[in-house]
Amino acid sequence: MTELQAMLRRPHWWQRPAWFIAALSTISLATMLSVAFLHPTIVTAISRGWPFRTQTTKLVALTFDDGPNGTATRHMVDILKKNNVPATFFMIGENIAADPATAKYAADRGFLIGNHTWDHDWNIPSMTHDEIMQELTTTSEAITAATQQHAQYMRWPHGLHGRHFDAWAQELNLEPVYWQVDPRDYSTNNADLLVERVLSDTHPGDIILLHDNMQDGQYMEQLHDRQTTLTALPKIISGLRAKGFTFVSITELESVKNNQ
Repeated sequence: MTELQAMLRRPHWWQRPAWFIAALSTISLATMLSVAFLHPTIVTAISRGWPFRTQTTKLVALTFDDGPNGTATRHMVDILKKNNVPATFFMIGENIAADPATAKYAADRGFLIGNHTWDHDWNIPSMTHDEIMQELTTTSEAITAATQQHAQYMRWPHGLHGRHFDAWAQELNLEPVYWQVDPRDYSTNNADLLVERVLSDTHPGDIILLHDNMQDGQYMEQLHDRQTTLTALPKIISGLRAKGFTFVSITELESVKNNQ
C-alpha cells in the first residue's frame, strides 16, 4: 500500500469519536458564550447579585430604562411619587434631547436620572475608548442641560459592554449599575405575569429593571405606550411591600452594602 493510499484510508476527524466530541463541545461552548453575550435575559442571570446586593436587609431599588417617553414616563413618575417610592431613570441622550421637558418632570419630583448612553447602540461592545467617551459625555451633558442634575450612575444598553468599559465610565465619575430582576416587560403585554415575575424573583438587595420606553426590539411598536408596565407598577409596589420589602434609592442600597 502506497503512502497516499494509506492516507486516504485514514478516518476523517469527524469519524474519530474523541475528536468529534471535542469539536462538538467547542462549538457548544462558543454558542453558549455568544448567546450569553447577546441576550439581555441571560446577561441578567449571569449578573445576579452584582453590584449592590445585600443578603440580610429586605431593601429593593426600582430602575427604569430607555426614556424619557412623554406621557408614559410622566405617569410612572406620578405612580412612584404617590406611593413614596424612589427610583432611578436611566435615560438615553437622544431621547432627552427630543423630550427634555419629561426628563425635567422626573428630576423635579426627586428622581435620579442616570446615563444610558446616547443612542442605545447594539454595537457598544465594539466601540473604542473615544467612542464610548462620546456616548457617555454627550448624554451626561444632555441630562444636566435638561434637569440640572449631574449623572452619578450609568447603565450599558442591554447590559452589554466590553473589557475595561466600566473603568472607562468611572473616568467620567459614572458608576455602572446592573440589575438582578428582569421581568421582561419589553416582551409581554400581560401585566399580571410581570407582577408574578417580580414578586417571585426579587431577593433582598436586588435592583429591578423596568422600562418607561421601548428603544428597540420586536415588540417596540406594540408596547411603546408602556400600558402593561403602568398597570403592573402599583401591584409590584404593593406586592413587594406586603412581602416586607422597603424601596430605597440606588445610593441608599450602595450605602447599606458598603457598611455591611
